[in-house]
Amino acid sequence: MVFGGAGPLMNAIKMRMCFNDIHIYDTDQEKWLKAPEIEGAPRKRMSHCAEILGGFLLVHGGFNTEQKQVLNEFGLFDLETQKWTKLKIFLQSETGVQRIDDKHFHYDHDHSHVLGYRQMHSMNAICDNEYFEDAN
Repeated sequence: MVFGGAGPLMNAIKMRMCFNDIHIYDTDQEKWLKAPEIEGAPRKRMSHCAEILGGFLLVHGGFNTEQKQVLNEFGLFDLETQKWTKLKIFLQSETGVQRIDDKHFHYDHDHSHVLGYRQMHSMNAICDNEYFEDAN
C-alpha cells in the first residue's frame, strides 16, 4: 500500500505535484490498483511517513506543494472499513490541554516530547505482544 507522494515536476509552474491517493499492490494480479477517492483523506503531501499498524495505515507530516507548507497532521486509514479519520493530538500541560497539530502551537518552551512539523522522516511499527495478549 502506498499513500500520496510526489509526482512529476510541472515546469510551467515550477512545482512538483503531490497526491493524497492510495495505491494497493494486488499480489494475485501482480499489479498496482488505485483505490477510489475516499472522503476525509489527509491533505496532499510528499516527503511524509506512513506505517501500517495492525489494521490501520498511519500517515504523518510531509510537505504540501500547493500551499508550500510543512505539515504536522496525522491521518488514520482503517483498512477494513476503508475510511479516513483525522487525528488530533493533545498535550496535557500545567496550563491546560494544548493541541499540538495546530499551526498556532509555539515552540518557545521545552517541548522535547512533541513530534512537531516535519518532512522527509520515517516511522517504524513496534508491536508489544504482551499488551495485545493481555487485551484479549
